[in-house]
Amino acid sequence: MSLQPNTSLLDYQDRITIVDQSAIVGAVATVTVSAAGTVTGFTLSNVGAGYSTATVSIGQPIDIVGGTRATATASVSAGGTISGFTITNAGAGYSLSNPPEVLISVPKSRREVIGVNSYFGDQGIIVGYAQSSGALGTLELYIPQDSFMRDDDIVGTGITLSTLNADDLFVVNLSSFGLSTNTSDGIYRVSKAYDFVTDLNSVGLGTTAIRRVEVENVGFGTTVAGFTRGKDLGEYTWGKIQFKNRVATNALTFTPNGYSGLTTSPVVQRLRPLKFNNYLT
Repeated sequence: MSLQPNTSLLDYQDRITIVDQSAIVGAVATVTVSAAGTVTGFTLSNVGAGYSTATVSIGQPIDIVGGTRATATASVSAGGTISGFTITNAGAGYSLSNPPEVLISVPKSRREVIGVNSYFGDQGIIVGYAQSSGALGTLELYIPQDSFMRDDDIVGTGITLSTLNADDLFVVNLSSFGLSTNTSDGIYRVSKAYDFVTDLNSVGLGTTAIRRVEVENVGFGTTVAGFTRGKDLGEYTWGKIQFKNRVATNALTFTPNGYSGLTTSPVVQRLRPLKFNNYLT
């Protein structure tokens, strides 16, 4: 039995949330109390991480009746740590030997909800590579016949050829070729892309259409004439989201990491989950 979505009843995913995965650590501090029972300063034992703003709360004085609760504000550095405090009310009635506790708010994760106009992307396998002089590499990309990317019921309109174009970024995984390390896993920018019909009988695919993408300043292999081909050369994947009504002056800045840090880069989430009902069997 297979499940097929009744796509007419599905909500369109017209918004996404970008969530920063940078470290979030709450700051820790203690206060200094004078002999007169006022708060005179702070000592930071942990400056925290991931702050944009912070609030400070100082405990009640020992002398609840005659005392006054101290107040202060926190300063945040450009690096997202607590850099200092400003006492706005020194308070009264505190104990020098038993200073009050200090509570500093926990930093909130940075996130932004963004409207979406369109989604783009596909994935498949690498069936050929070539290395030209001048550090120009070319990859041949193929979407397998049994790929879900070709299924109209899943993707709306099946994709038979990669839609990568110039300036698009894509990821290579599980590669078995490379100039010095026998692998070319990484993130690449397309300098040129075009469809090409070629003979892939050597890898059991017959004469078929593929997408060739050129990448500058790479070393996929030694400089030789023609392509090296195979069905286990690696995988590629890419995706792009076209935003809608995102105003630059209000937009947050998210900084992605390199290939080795992809798992800690900002995360793109659906604002609404996928439907789990209204399916037809």
